[in-house]
Amino acid sequence: MQAFLDKYKLINVFVVLLIIYLFLTRILLIFSYSVDLDGLEFIFIYYIQHLLEHNQIYNNPTEFPFRACLFVPAYLYFSAFIVKLFNVDYKNLHSLYITVRIISLSLFISQLILFISYIRYRFKIQSNILLPVILFYLLLITGHMYVVRPDAMKFLLFTTGFICLFEYHFYNSNKLYLILFLILSVLNVYTKQDSFIYISLLIVGLFIVTKKIKYLFLLILFYLLTAIVFGICVLFFGPFFYTNVIMFNFQKVDHVFNSINSMFSLFSLIRIIPVVIFAFILTKYNYNHTNKNSERSFLILAFSIIGITAHLFILRAGSYINYAFESIFILVFLLFYLLQNFTPDNLLSGKIKYLILFYFICLFMTNIIIHSYTFNFNAEKKLKLEYYENIKNGLKINSIVKNEVVYFPNIKNGLFCSDRNIIFGYDYNIGRLISFYLPLKVNSQLMFFDSKNYDECFVNGKVRYIINDSKNDSDIKKYYPHFKICNKVGDLNIYCFQ
Repeated sequence: MQAFLDKYKLINVFVVLLIIYLFLTRILLIFSYSVDLDGLEFIFIYYIQHLLEHNQIYNNPTEFPFRACLFVPAYLYFSAFIVKLFNVDYKNLHSLYITVRIISLSLFISQLILFISYIRYRFKIQSNILLPVILFYLLLITGHMYVVRPDAMKFLLFTTGFICLFEYHFYNSNKLYLILFLILSVLNVYTKQDSFIYISLLIVGLFIVTKKIKYLFLLILFYLLTAIVFGICVLFFGPFFYTNVIMFNFQKVDHVFNSINSMFSLFSLIRIIPVVIFAFILTKYNYNHTNKNSERSFLILAFSIIGITAHLFILRAGSYINYAFESIFILVFLLFYLLQNFTPDNLLSGKIKYLILFYFICLFMTNIIIHSYTFNFNAEKKLKLEYYENIKNGLKINSIVKNEVVYFPNIKNGLFCSDRNIIFGYDYNIGRLISFYLPLKVNSQLMFFDSKNYDECFVNGKVRYIINDSKNDSDIKKYYPHFKICNKVGDLNIYCFQ
C-alpha cells in the first residue's frame, strides 16, 4: 500500500477521481429532462428545429412576428446536419436535446485531447504536473461547453487555430499551418461572432511581439476572407442576415455596475486570479532559466488583451462567464509553457501542494454554486414529470389560443408551443426578458432600433394572448396593462387582451 502511495501520490489519486467524477456528471446530464441546463439551450433548440423544418431563420426582425436570430449559421447548420444524418426525431424534444448535447460533449473532449496531445508533444510536461492542471482547466471551462450552444464548437476551432499559429511561428514555418489557421479562424467567426475580436487580437499580439509585417498582412487577409464569406451568406440567407447577426447584437447598456453582469465579470475574475498569480510567480522564475522571451511574451500579451476584452464583453446584457474561456485556454497554455522547467518534487514541495488543493476545492465549490457539475436524481424525476406535463399543457394551450397571436414573456414556456402563431421580439427588451426568466436585473436595449412598432402590438390588439408563470403576475400588470387573466393551464396563467 505504501509503495502504491509513493508511486502515484495521494494527491494524484484524488485528482484522477475528481476528473472522472466531472465527466461522469456531464455524461449523466446529457440525458437530463431540463430544457435549460445552461446558456438558454431552448433558444438553440428552437432554431435547429426551425432549420429541420426547412424554414428561413434570418427574417426581418423589425416586422411581425419580430423573429430575430442573432447567431451566425455554422453551429446551427452543423447540429441540424448531425440530427438529420442520424435520423433523430427532431419533434421529440428530449431526443433532440440528447443528440445535440452529445455533439457538444464530443467537441469539447476533442478539444481537450488535442490540447493535451500538443502540450505533451511540445513541452514534455510530466503526468504528475499535467493532471492537476487539467483538473483546474475542467473546473474553469464549465457549463456552456456541454450544452446545446455553439461554445464547444467555437472553442475547438479557436484551440486548433491557436496551436497552428503558435506552431507556425515558433517551431515550424510550414505554411500549411498558416493556411489551416486562416480557414479555422474564418469558420470560427461564423460559429460565434466574438471570435472575430479574439482572433484579431491574437494576430495583433503576435505582430506586437515579433514586429513582423507579415502578420499585418495576415490580419488583412483574415478580414478579407471573413468579408467574402459574409457576402456569400448575404446572398444565400437574404438581406436580413446583416440585420440579425450584426445590428441586433449592438446594445446600449445603462447602469453597468448595478447590473447582474458586473457580478458575472467579477465572479469570473475571482476564479482565475489565483492562476494568474501562480503564472506570474512561474514567469519570474523562468526569466532566470530560459531565453525564449518571444514565446513567453506572446502568451502573456495574448492572455492579457483577450482576457480584458472578454471581461468587458461579459458586461453586455445576456452575456456570461463563457466569454472568458478563450483567455483561460491561453492562460493554461502559458502555465504549461512555464512548467517545462519544473518537476513534481520542486513544484509540489512544502505548503504549495496544500494551497493548490485548497484552490481546487474552492473552484469546485464555485461549480456547485452554478450547477455545472451536479446531478440530482430526485430533481431529475421532477424534471421528467414536468417535461411530460408541459407537453400536455402545450396541447391544451393550442386548443385555447387556436390561430390567434400569443406571447410568452418567459421564452422557455413557448418551447412546447413552438408551432403556434407566436410573437417574438425579445431583443427589444432584453432586460425584461431576463427578469421574466431568471429573474435578474439587467438594464439594456437595442442600440439602433426602438421598440415602438413592437410595443404597439400589445396595445392595438395584434397580440391576443399572453401566457406566463403565475409568479410573474405583477410584472404582467406592470408591462402589459391591457391583458387580464382569462384562463389557466397547469402553472401558467393565460391573459387575454381586453
